[in-house]
Amino acid sequence: MIFGRSGSGKSTVSLDLHRLTGLPLYHVDRYSHLAHWIKRPSKDFLAIQKNIVEQDKWIFDGNSIYSLEMRYSRAQLCLYFNYS
Repeated sequence: MIFGRSGSGKSTVSLDLHRLTGLPLYHVDRYSHLAHWIKRPSKDFLAIQKNIVEQDKWIFDGNSIYSLEMRYSRAQLCLYFNYS
């Protein structure tokens, strides 16, 4: 699980880790909005992420406070990026 400040390199590092490990990569931003940046209903957003974090292996990149605890409770490693 990778989270932290905007512009700190989360997506770049998560993509590098995905390429190195072959683990599935998921970006929180891809699930938080529908087409044209319409915010997805919270219950749907959480249900999608719940299905993902229940898998055995994953890399999750993003900052959603609504799902932070869900992701954190299942993560084997958490990286927080503080600086850009």
